[in-house]
Order: sequence, then C-alpha cells, then structure tokens
Amino acid sequence: MKSSYFAVLACALSAISLGAAEAQTCASVRYYYTTLASDVPLACSSDGEAILEVEVPSGVTGRAVGRFTMPVENTSTSAIYFWNAFVTVGDPIHSYGIGDDVCPGATAPARQSLGYGQLTSTSNKVIAKAYQGSAPCVDGKLKAKAGATLVVWVEDPSPSCVGNTIKYSSFYGRNKPEEGLSWWHWPHIMTTVAKEKMTLNALDSGLIVVTAAEGTPWVNPNTSCGSESATLAAQIVVDGSIKATQVTPVPASSGMGHLVFGMYHPEYLGQGEHTVELMLGRNFGGTDDLSRTPSQIVTSGGCCGDAAMAVIKF
Repeated sequence: MKSSYFAVLACALSAISLGAAEAQTCASVRYYYTTLASDVPLACSSDGEAILEVEVPSGVTGRAVGRFTMPVENTSTSAIYFWNAFVTVGDPIHSYGIGDDVCPGATAPARQSLGYGQLTSTSNKVIAKAYQGSAPCVDGKLKAKAGATLVVWVEDPSPSCVGNTIKYSSFYGRNKPEEGLSWWHWPHIMTTVAKEKMTLNALDSGLIVVTAAEGTPWVNPNTSCGSESATLAAQIVVDGSIKATQVTPVPASSGMGHLVFGMYHPEYLGQGEHTVELMLGRNFGGTDDLSRTPSQIVTSGGCCGDAAMAVIKF
C-alpha cells in the first residue's frame, strides 16, 4: 500500500563534527512516517507484499534508516504460520528479512524490522514488505494489522557528515552472508552483538536507539501454543548502564523456533562520546560450550535473521 509521508520533523538543532581545521556543521536528522490504515493480507510468495511506503520529498537525499513495526494476526484455526518482513531504503545497504511465528487465532504484538540505505534523487522511496509461510501455505492466512508504522530518519548527505548523526550496525552486514553462512550464538549471559560510539556536542540532546534481532532456537523448546515458557532476552546498554530490557517467550512451533526482538529507546545525554550496545542472551539450553547439541543452540545470522541496531542523534 503506497502512502506519501504524513509528517516531517525538521529540528532546529544542528550536529557539529569537529574537524582538524574548523567545525563542520551537519544538518539535523530529518524524519518521515506513515501508518497503515487497514489490514493487509500476506501472500506466500517470498517476494513479499508491499505494506507501507514512504516517498521522501524531492531534494531529500542521504543515508537513512527505516523502522517498520507490524502487528500480525493469524486467521487460521489450525496452523502455525510464520511471517517475514524486510525494509528497503533507497539504494539498500542493509536490507535483510526478519520474522517469527504466530499461533492459530492469535494476534502477535507489533514486531520491528530495520533497513539502511542511501536515498538519492532517483531512489527516494523506503518500502516495507512482508510475506507469510507454512506447510502447506494458503495466501491471506496472516494479516498485517492496521496501525503498522514505517518511520524514516535521513542524515545530512554531505560526505563529511556521513555517520555523524546516524550509525547502523548489522551482524549480516559485518559478516557478508552472501559469502557463506555465519552464525552468532546467543549465550547464557547477556553478550554484545552490536556496538556503536557517537559523540554529542552542546547543541545535541541525546540518542535514539532502535534495534531488531531474530533469535532462532535450532530446536524450539516451546512446542505448544499457550504454554510457552522458554524465553530469550535483549538489552540496550548506554555507557555501561542498562537502559531497556525485553524478555519474551519464543513463539511455539515444531522444529526450529523464531523470535524477533525490536526495541526503541530515546536517551537524553550530555556532551562527549557515548557507547551504545545491543546485548542478547538466552534463558534455556544448558551449556555455552561449542559441543552443545542442537537443542541447546540459539543463533542470529546464518539461515534465519539479522541482529541490527541504529543509533540516531536528536
């Protein structure tokens, strides 16, 4: 469903990047969003159904992050279905699918996926797509619910400003899955999967942190809908202090499991350099030793989903 941007936030603040000779001023991050007005049935094709689209105004260019949030309803009365969503931003830099499972008759709360790319005069759209799957798969059993959102933050396009007000970390992006499978194993203790540093000056207020990570138990301990007990955990940590925590049961399924974590956290901060981390951990599965059996393994990357974080100045 195509929708033009609904709102633009043009902050009065500027971000200042200190160069060796003089201060280089970067324009504030620009902001656009749209909301889904009515339910959209998902198809089984992995090409994905376009759910929401933001077309930024003419002349708006630069590196950008797209954040897609989507509640999902399973209208089937008997089958567990999975969904997968991905966000393409202009000329994509990172655009990886992420998703999890929904029990029959259930509506999953809004999950979050991210994308990162370069907006240009000829590639000025941000598109969120999603599809469904099961065996067998019947089109339309899952619905993207009204109220789904697509938010876009755009950075100053000046070469010296790239990475000054928006930073993006992707496990897939760092490990190039197209060159072979690469896994990140979720341990029993909270462990950093993504880290970024950002410097604030007197005109900055703080940082917005948005995350999207899929945890995939190779053998799902939660096999019965309504009785899920095994959980995974995610945290946002700023300068060594925990600022946001999410602990969620893995949705029930047979075989592999899938759970998407997505967090949004604004943090007011003072001047200076700040370190932001996304930490992940599991609450089941026994030993962290690499000899563990498939029933003890939870991963991101490889076959089944990214672990990503965006950090945005405000």
